[in-house]
Amino acid sequence: LRVIAGKDIFVARAGDDDFALVLRATDPLTDAKAMAFQLLKAMAEPLSAQGRDISCTLSVGYSARSARDGDLNAESLLREGWTASRAARRSGLPRIYERSLLIRTALEVELEQELRKALREGQFEPHLQPIFSLDSEMIVGFEALMRWRQPQRGIVTPVEFMGVAQRTGLIVQMGQQLLVRTLTDFAALCRAHPRRELTLFFNMSPPEFLRESLVQEITSELARTGLTAKHLALEITENVIIEDMPKTQANMKALQQLGIGVHLDDLGTGYSSLNYLRVLPVDGIKLDYSFIHDIERNHRSAALVKALVGLSESLGQEAIAEGVEWEGQLHQLHALGITLVQGYLFAYPTPIPEITPDWIHEKESQARVLFKRLANGSI
Repeated sequence: LRVIAGKDIFVARAGDDDFALVLRATDPLTDAKAMAFQLLKAMAEPLSAQGRDISCTLSVGYSARSARDGDLNAESLLREGWTASRAARRSGLPRIYERSLLIRTALEVELEQELRKALREGQFEPHLQPIFSLDSEMIVGFEALMRWRQPQRGIVTPVEFMGVAQRTGLIVQMGQQLLVRTLTDFAALCRAHPRRELTLFFNMSPPEFLRESLVQEITSELARTGLTAKHLALEITENVIIEDMPKTQANMKALQQLGIGVHLDDLGTGYSSLNYLRVLPVDGIKLDYSFIHDIERNHRSAALVKALVGLSESLGQEAIAEGVEWEGQLHQLHALGITLVQGYLFAYPTPIPEITPDWIHEKESQARVLFKRLANGSI
């Protein structure tokens, strides 16, 4: 940083991975912005250390103030620059400090503290959404979905807190806690239905799936709960693979040697999904909702779903359509060869204690009515 900045700019460490640069300029806004982009451009090139090339990422936030500002001081500049750098992490581009960023950052800090408290108090719980087989007309598995039972606001969905959880790294602890609780409750559910072969589909983010201890932790949890490997399948997105392909392959191989399936979620939304089906030992795919929601009126979506289903069959992988919300979608998916479906048309995500034998009987009875109408052409 000192080499890039030059001798006239003060550079200092401001935290574990935070650095501060202080510029004296006749045009603070223009000069600070120019330096921010200069830093990004320079750090885009690999650094050489001990004969190896090392790639670094950089988030640059800056505050530009004039001596005419009455409250100009080092503490305010550092705080404003730090606030802007947090916003830069989200956008990937340099950000100048604005008061709105301070408000947003304050809200994120407050939410982070709430999430830490929720972890301590065990407020995260699994809700399960059933997966139906069109062949057997029965529930064959469940997808586990995280919900936050917040004491004041009730049930909170991940869309409201997942961004902060990922940026702060709390997602790993949240995922670990949820996995333990979900497997415990799912084991009880399986014991209540000993004649059924049910599979739990559990989503994992990149930092969760790429942990060195993942396989050992899952093995221990299956032993503790009495579940077998066939009871569990993990779902990962393309983001996991992009972050570390070798580690992804290693963990997938170790899990599959145990008999635990790994599915590629949100298939079709990334740039290289089809290539990953070729090079990775994927057991199944989840067709993204973006293909499903307009499948009745968009012939391109229908053609893509048909091609993906055919591809999965050729590769010996199962295909699941998620986000099925109305009967017309079900009709189209059935015509295109889909046999595994989930969505609001059949059931909403439900707390595990509410999934009783009567609940399962009711949902399967309702689904059979739909499947019968599907078979006789009334859908």
